[in-house]
Amino acid sequence: MLARWVNERYPDRRRIFTSKANPVAPFEPEVKRQAVMALCTRQVSASEIARRIGVSRAVLYKWKDEIIGNSAYQTMRKHNEPSLE
Repeated sequence: MLARWVNERYPDRRRIFTSKANPVAPFEPEVKRQAVMALCTRQVSASEIARRIGVSRAVLYKWKDEIIGNSAYQTMRKHNEPSLE
């Protein structure tokens, strides 16, 4: 779904695979924001989100840190809540 949206929104974009030589792919801020939103909602795995966009998991998590930071992300994660029994 995210990949389809990216392809419709940016039909002329080239898929750029990152490496140590090219650590940050030149993606639009909205694409990064959508990817981070997908990461936070966890409908699919981080690997799948990264694969659909054409970046590594490390780049996806870097975008997450740039956009929302690690501490905010930690508060969003599901934690095992103790029962009130």
